[in-house]
Amino acid sequence: MNDCEPLTKELRAKLEQAEARLRDIEGRYQHLVEETHGLICTHDLDGILLSINPAACDALGYRCDEMIGRNLRDFLSPDRQPYFQIFLDRINLNTVDKGTLLLTARDGRELTFQYHNIKITHNVEKPYVLGHAYDITEVTELQRQLVELTVTDDLTGLTNRRGFIHRASERIKVARRTGERLVLIFADVDGLKKVNDTLGHEVGSEMIVDTAELLRDSFRQTDILARWGGDEFVVLMGRVTKLSPDVVVARFRKKLASFNKRSHQPYQLSVSLGLAPVDLKSEVSLDEIIDEADKEMYKNKRARAGLTDKSAKMEAMLPA
Repeated sequence: MNDCEPLTKELRAKLEQAEARLRDIEGRYQHLVEETHGLICTHDLDGILLSINPAACDALGYRCDEMIGRNLRDFLSPDRQPYFQIFLDRINLNTVDKGTLLLTARDGRELTFQYHNIKITHNVEKPYVLGHAYDITEVTELQRQLVELTVTDDLTGLTNRRGFIHRASERIKVARRTGERLVLIFADVDGLKKVNDTLGHEVGSEMIVDTAELLRDSFRQTDILARWGGDEFVVLMGRVTKLSPDVVVARFRKKLASFNKRSHQPYQLSVSLGLAPVDLKSEVSLDEIIDEADKEMYKNKRARAGLTDKSAKMEAMLPA
């Protein structure tokens, strides 16, 4: 017997054991990749997908062969695609990166994934990124709904005071950088106390809801409309031109008149308005802008009340 033969058998046995362990590891990894309900993928440093697990493909509504070879950017939410290069630069620079990705499914649904990426550089021909992510869409939606509840007025469904302060403050900050012209409108329902006292608070609530609907129907979705509290409403108009505030107010007055003409409610709606342009060159606060619009509203309310009193006196002087 050759002296080397026992050694050769021992080495062959160890090699077979090592290969068996490798197959076991590969099998476990394959099982992990194929059965996990998360997202596991690899992509190169340009974002081209090299591999992706079947569960992620199913969640997005694609076959895996439809995704592999395409750029991950193609599956991002359209408003996130311009920032994809930042995502690539970050992982390339830091080796490890984590955050959230908004991916768009074939049917148009947006899915939110919490990801953790690692750049692989050791013992590979070309560096690539190994990414693992969990679908947190449902959790994110529940969080959004919870936030929405805290900034929504229960009676009208409009944004409440807290929500308006947050959204309007952010809009004004942006406008000071972009130069977008803004106007704040303060609205107050006339005669609500009298309606509450004579017809009851339930009818008074209907009056507030009707006013909210007319305001919602008169302004654009890009404007920030809110119930300030009680019988008061505020609107931050954006993209304002020289004539647009007058046009919107005229539209609101027309809708108000139409409502009173066709309504079977036991009241006639009347709303006083005050406008205050937002001075982007000064550091005036949102509270000060609202206060200015509020003062304008009361000035207009008194003027309209004076005209009404004068008209009533003249009518009383007419012969029967």
